[in-house]
This record gives sequence, structure tokens and C-alpha cells, in this order.
Amino acid sequence: MPAAFTIDVTPHTLRFIKPAGTSRGIMTTHKVWYICLTSTSIPYRQGWGECAPLPNLSVDDRPDYDALLRSFCQRFEKEKCIDWDALRPYPSIYVGFETAWSNYEGSGKIYQETPFSKGMSGIPINGLVWMGSYESMAQQVDNLLSRGFTCVKLKIGSLRFEDEWSLVRSIRKRFPASQVQLRVDANGAYTPTQAGEYLQRLAELDIHSIEQPIKAGQWSDMAALAASSPLPIALDEELIGIHDPQIRALLLDTIKPAFLVLKPSLHGGFEGCQAWIRLAEERQIGWWVTSALESNVGLSAIAHWCATLGNSLHQGLGTGSLYENNTETDLFIKGERLFVKPSDQEQTIPAQTGFLLNGHRYDWDSLQAAYPSDTCPKCQEMDALMAFLADWFQSSPTLNIYTSGTTGAPSRLIVQKSRMIYSARQTLRRFNLKPGDDCLLCLPLEFIAAKMMVVRALVGGLNLWIKQADGHPFKATNQSFRFVPLVPLQLFNSLQDPSERAALERCETILIGGAPLSPELEQAIQALNTPVIVSYGMAETLSHIALRRANGPEASNWYSPLPGIHVSLNPEGCLKVEAPMLCQRPVQTHDVAEIDATGRFRILGRLDNLINTGGKKILAETLESLLASYIRQPFAVTSQPDAKLSHRVVLVTEGPFDRSVLSTFNPAWMKPKAYVVVNSLPRTISGKLDRNALHQLVNVSGTL
Repeated sequence: MPAAFTIDVTPHTLRFIKPAGTSRGIMTTHKVWYICLTSTSIPYRQGWGECAPLPNLSVDDRPDYDALLRSFCQRFEKEKCIDWDALRPYPSIYVGFETAWSNYEGSGKIYQETPFSKGMSGIPINGLVWMGSYESMAQQVDNLLSRGFTCVKLKIGSLRFEDEWSLVRSIRKRFPASQVQLRVDANGAYTPTQAGEYLQRLAELDIHSIEQPIKAGQWSDMAALAASSPLPIALDEELIGIHDPQIRALLLDTIKPAFLVLKPSLHGGFEGCQAWIRLAEERQIGWWVTSALESNVGLSAIAHWCATLGNSLHQGLGTGSLYENNTETDLFIKGERLFVKPSDQEQTIPAQTGFLLNGHRYDWDSLQAAYPSDTCPKCQEMDALMAFLADWFQSSPTLNIYTSGTTGAPSRLIVQKSRMIYSARQTLRRFNLKPGDDCLLCLPLEFIAAKMMVVRALVGGLNLWIKQADGHPFKATNQSFRFVPLVPLQLFNSLQDPSERAALERCETILIGGAPLSPELEQAIQALNTPVIVSYGMAETLSHIALRRANGPEASNWYSPLPGIHVSLNPEGCLKVEAPMLCQRPVQTHDVAEIDATGRFRILGRLDNLINTGGKKILAETLESLLASYIRQPFAVTSQPDAKLSHRVVLVTEGPFDRSVLSTFNPAWMKPKAYVVVNSLPRTISGKLDRNALHQLVNVSGTL
């Protein structure tokens, strides 16, 4: 019976850290498409692939690429199979589906195990020198040689030939061919008239080979060059768009190249490259594999495939370090070899084993039969869980979730279940959670944090314990938990009661989300032995995308993004989050932030909470952190219109406040100019300070 699956498509624009000079001009961005196959019948089976056409080069680079890709996805979903013949004219789409399908069929593995996939051996790779000025190319060469590369490939054809020849000669003077192998790639930059002389001169420098000296499509001229040139010729662009086996054979028999440079995204996917390899080896033509500016999804697939081929030549692979907003990777370079960090296989739960809930194993049918019963008593939390699971186990690929309502009424989002599964696996890996680990769910299931905890338990085989979603999650419990997500109020309450604090200490990891930690609470948890991890995220990113340790020797107020997450600032200084595996498009927040050189960030406050007083601006959160050392009771700051200052700072406290404690507070312009006393600060249903309600309260009730 055909396999039923859904296919999700996500376009993503990669940004080069430095402009990349190519024969087709300077590239600053590269648009790719990720596809995710998710089974509708086998729990949590999915596979990711990448479609990465190169502008003005790929045979399938076309204006309607997005529509074409989506039409294939819709057709394959309907037919419950992939029509490989239909994809063959579109190599970048073909290889995307090859990767996704192999990953899907292998339950997370792309290809069979090899010493490379186990982290036992690396793939020899060449260093790459991009087109640029003489000085920049020379610097690139020096950098690569200092890192231990013995094979260097130079992109040539953008400068005067004499300048490029001088650069290659300077390298060869320092390093003979016995020490450093030099390859050059002309990308078709020479005319047939020029090429003969240029290749003769390059051959004087003991060059290993030259890729595509003249433009593709000039078979007779290329054949003449290959026959007469002392410099071995490698074909690259010449192979693009040739899918017919007979024409492939005719091409090789006509030109008789020394080498083929195989790029799956350009040359027919992995299947197409395998066909080229068979033809090449029948004719004693050498070959190696090169990536074509894919992101880490495609790079990883190409590297794992390449490792199965047993080719001892230096390959044109890397780690995707060209891009500032790449996806996560397990690839790394040591010396001149590409390695992969071996990781445990993704934990999935076979359909027949079901899931663990409160120490009992169920599948969806048996849980419906058991609830309510003595072993699974009725309660509000279980009602909510059953409602969520009913949605989760429906065949629909999407789910409705709601934002927290921090800046207004909660809004509905439609999200792909495949992305929730990806997010869950990220958390399972980050915290090394294993099947059977006891985890506590004590959060309201209307929020994404609780929904994602359920998905983590389903995907990772965790033993999920359901507790009342109130302010005392550790009340009357003797259990120990491996992982517990809490909101700050629950953490605060648990610290006040000795028995609850003892239960807190028995947990291995506490994950805090939903609201910021107050300075007082952050100080209080320093005495805890249990690691407290503060998360940053939102419904749009399907829970956390960055974490920071809040206690212990590794405590920091800087968040570290999870792998594959990129953050930047907009012109107003607000954080922008790119998480292509989690959300279809970048998320622009209103959180004013700082980003350090390593990519970590810290939140200063929300742009909505900026107070302009007397022509000077201060974030409410920043002012609250400065006031925290003076004020011991719960408080917050907001503003009121003021004829002189435009807005004046208002301090709101729970209960009476002695203003004299602020007599030494500086600078004076930040000092509150008005005061309001309330019984309790207004909060949202998720426990966050409701600043909209606070502002309204102050501007309606007046001040002291």
C-alpha cells in the first residue's frame, strides 16, 4: 500500500557573510527551499531535504520555481508516492526529494553507516579561494595553507590572466607540487582562442587540473583542448542539463576529459551523479564531488553520500560557513578533512508501543478507552490533554495554536505538526532526554510551552506526569523528575515551602519560560543546586529558540541561540529571529536587544515599553532592573502624559511604599515622578506582567 505523507515547503534566503565572487557576478544571497516529508501513519517519521538552484546556472532556475516545487508536493501527497521520472529534468528538486526520502525511509539516517557517519574518519577536502582582488585571493591562500590544506582550488577568470598567473606562481614558488596540489576553476571564462595559450602557461606551474576552461556547449573546441593541452581538463558546467544516458556517453567519448566535477544539485541528483560516475569509470576518467552553495541540509546529505563512494581524491565540500544564517550542522573541519559529530539516532516511538503517561503505557485508542477510570481519573488537566491529543492524532498536517497575548488579545496561528516534531527533537537533543525519562507537565495546555512538552514526550518516549497547572507544582510529591518546564511564579512559590523546595532540588533540569525572571528571583535561585535554564521563544517559534543558564558557575544574562537559529537587529534595535525549520518566515519581535560577536543576545526590554521623558528615553524593563536594588516589594513602572516632560515615570507597587528609599537613586531624570499603590499587579493568564492593563490602570485611577 502506498505510504501516506504530507510535504511542507519552506523558502529560505541565505545571506553570505562576505560577497561571493563567481563567474556569474557577485552573490550576496542565495534562495533555497526546504522540504519536509512527514508520515501520516508512522508516528514521528519525517525526512528533510533541500532544493538549492543556482541563479543563472541551474537548468531548473526559473521564475516559477516555487510554484513548480509546490505543485510537485501537492501531486505527490495526493498520489502517495514520488514520481522520480517527472523530477528528472529538475536536478535541484530531484536531489531535495532524494535527500528527504532517504532521510524519511532511514528514520533520520540519510545513507548507510560508514566510518565517516560514525565519526571515525574524515573526507579529504580542498580549500577554496573565491574570486576577488589579487590581495584578497592571496590572503585566502595563506589562510588555507596555514590551516593545513594540501589541496587548494582557486576560482580564476575575473582578473587579468597575468595577475592570476602571478598569484599561482607565487604559491608554487613557496610550495612545490609535492606539498600542495593546486586546482583552478575558470567557469568558462576563456574563449577557445585564448584557452590554448593560457592552459600551456598554467601547466608550467604544475597545476593539477582546470575546470571548465571555456563555456559549456562547445564540444568540438573542448575536445580539441583536451587532446592538446598539457593541463588536465575537468568538466563541470558541461554536464548541466544532460539527462539522457546516450548523450552523456557521447559527451564523454567526444571530449575525453581527464576528470568530472560532480554536483548533485546541478547534475541530476545523487542518482544522476552515480550514472556519470559509472560512465566515467568505464572510460578511466577521474572524478570528485563538489557542493554547489547548498546550506547545511544539502551539504550534510552530499557529505554522507560522498562517504559511501570510496573516492580518495580531495572533494569540494565544507561546512556552510559562507552563510551568516545557515541551518544547524554536525559537520566540522579538522586540518583538511571534513568530519561529522556522531550523534545518537533520533528516538522515535514505533506505532505499536504508544506513549507513557503517569507511569502507564497507552496508545491513542487505549487511552480513550481508559479515560476516565481509576487508573486515569478525570480532571481538568486530563480533559485538556485529551483535547490536544485528539487534534494531534487527526490526519491534518496542521494544528491551531494561540499566542500568549503579551501585547494584546491572543491570536490564532496555524502551524505544521512537522515543525513541532522538529522543535521537540531539538529540545530532546539539547537536554539529552531519553525514552522513559520522567518529566512533569504542570502548565496550562492552551499555551505553546505545554503543547510542546506533550510533543516532546510523544516523540522522545518520555514518561509524562500530569499535575495541576497551579502555582505549586511540587505540592505533595515525592517524585524526582528529569526535566520540568515552569513559569517564574511556580519557581518562586516552590522556593518558599521546604518540602516543595526539596522536590525542586530533586529535579535534574528546570526550564523557565513564559515571563522574565525578576532580579529577586534570579538572586534566590543561586542557592539551588538544580540547574535553572531560562528560555527565550514565542508561539511563532514553537517554544524556545535560545537558552541561558540562570544559576551556578555558568550563569549568564546572555542567551545562546539553538543550532540553526540566527538572530539580528532591525533598525530600531529589535530582535529578528530566523528559524527556517520552525517557522515559514522570519519573526520580527518588539524585544529591544543587544547581540555580541559570538551571536549571543540579551533582552533589554520591549519597544512598546519605551518611556520618553523630558526628551530622554528609557525602557521600562531597564529602569525596573535599576530600581530593583532599592525596592523589596513587587513593583513595575509605566508612564503618564505630562505637560512639561511629555511623559513622566510612574512607579506602581503592591502595597504602601516609602519613597525616601529612592532619595539616593540616580540619575534624577529616571526617578519616578508619580506613585500608585495596588493590591496586586495586573498579569496575563500566562503570568506575565500585563503592561497594557497597568498603563490603563494608572491613567484611569490617577497617581499620588
